[in-house]
Amino acid sequence: MNWYARQREGLGDEFRLAIQDAIAMIGANPSLYGRYEGGGTVEEYRRAILKRFPYVILFRILPSEIAIEAVIHGSREPGFWERR
Repeated sequence: MNWYARQREGLGDEFRLAIQDAIAMIGANPSLYGRYEGGGTVEEYRRAILKRFPYVILFRILPSEIAIEAVIHGSREPGFWERR
């Protein structure tokens, strides 16, 4: 978010709002999103791709909640975040 804030005034806020909107959409209907097939042991993960920014939100549908696991740049190596 800080990088976008330095690029243009207000862009960091737009990025934050895009993430919040995507999370709200995930909460409303998580099964609409496709499974993440980035390798490793992530078969149970799903992904939401932000429309305006090159980021992906990875999440899992659990019995009592939706767990956001990562917000990652779309050009990163698949599965890199699993090592973190």
